[in-house]
Amino acid sequence: MGAVFAPALNEFYFAKRGKGAFLNGKRIFVSKIKNLNESYIVYCEGAEKNRKRVAKILSKIFPKVKDVRKIGSAGIESCWVACGKVDAYFTTQIEIWDVAAGILIVKEAGGKRTNFDGKNWKIEKQDLLFTNKFLHKEILKYLN
Repeated sequence: MGAVFAPALNEFYFAKRGKGAFLNGKRIFVSKIKNLNESYIVYCEGAEKNRKRVAKILSKIFPKVKDVRKIGSAGIESCWVACGKVDAYFTTQIEIWDVAAGILIVKEAGGKRTNFDGKNWKIEKQDLLFTNKFLHKEILKYLN
């Protein structure tokens, strides 16, 4: 199970493996956006110390999408992918406790999450990409 609560937004996200993902008790799903130029992306630099690396990634991805935003909460950013408010979220050098619930919530909402090499996430601190699954392969091209 995984849960994320954003009291200021009155948003409670919950997922149970194999049972789906929910926002305030209503089933949620990722967006159906398939064109990168129509997508909204959120990002976070996590524990990344190399700000030039993040700037390089942003300079490659920003011209390709509708907009890039930063919310400031890995939990909310991943859940916004799950409910379709945004189409993708990437984060660098993130700690597992910041994204553990979101990993399950995105999966149960029909999304995809991998590291920047397209491999399954690991519990160690690492770079992660969460998407609606349709944009995943294309976004990965801009993250390294």
